Amino acid sequence: MNKWFDTYWESQLENSGLTDNDIKLWKERRKLDKECSVEEETELLKNCNFRTVKCIYCYHKFSVVIAVK
Repeated sequence: MNKWFDTYWESQLENSGLTDNDIKLWKERRKLDKECSVEEETELLKNCNFRTVKCIYCYHKFSVVIAVK
């Protein structure tokens, strides 16, 4: 993924009012993330037999996907 996006989200966090510790915890947890595209995510969900899969919101690299089994 594009490094600009990471910088963008880190900037958003730093200006969000979260404590330094909360931001540190988020960055540590984020190391476990395995990012993929919305297309890859929806295909994975369909392959897991979700009958309805839809991206309802997307902004930069943040998306909200709904899936109904």
